Amino acid sequence: MELLDTYHADHTPAGHVVRRGEIPQEGELFLVVHILLVNNSGKLLLQKRQDTKNLYPGCWDVSAGGYAQQGEASRPAVLRETQEELGFTPKELQFLFTEPFSHVLDDFYISRCNLPASAFCIQTEEVSEVRWVSEEEALEFWDRGQFVDYHRDLLLRCFAEARRFL
Repeated sequence: MELLDTYHADHTPAGHVVRRGEIPQEGELFLVVHILLVNNSGKLLLQKRQDTKNLYPGCWDVSAGGYAQQGEASRPAVLRETQEELGFTPKELQFLFTEPFSHVLDDFYISRCNLPASAFCIQTEEVSEVRWVSEEEALEFWDRGQFVDYHRDLLLRCFAEARRFL
């Protein structure tokens, strides 16, 4: 059973612990983290979620991410998720922004990585494939409804941040 802390919109702890899958109390949010891995060509590493996932099965998503567990801060959570899902620990990690969604605060980080996609040791229970993609390729996935439910503007912002990071 996975337990999650709840937060206020300003990232301060709300003081409640909730089982994953439950809805937080009114005005409370869960903390979710994501990392954008960018290579020297400006491509982002995307992961394809397993077809067996409850949410967004078979959809493309950014490099790695997930819920921060009870007692876990944002930065350690994104490092843990990246290691679990990709078998990779970034040497450098920069916080980018927080994007609020329905019941979550979604913290985005970025790091440089130039490994070939085949070098990642993916967590096959979660991820079926990883691929380095250009902005145009990612938008094609989005246009075909093959991307998780990010707004198109958020996907564009991720690539803009990747360009600035280079």
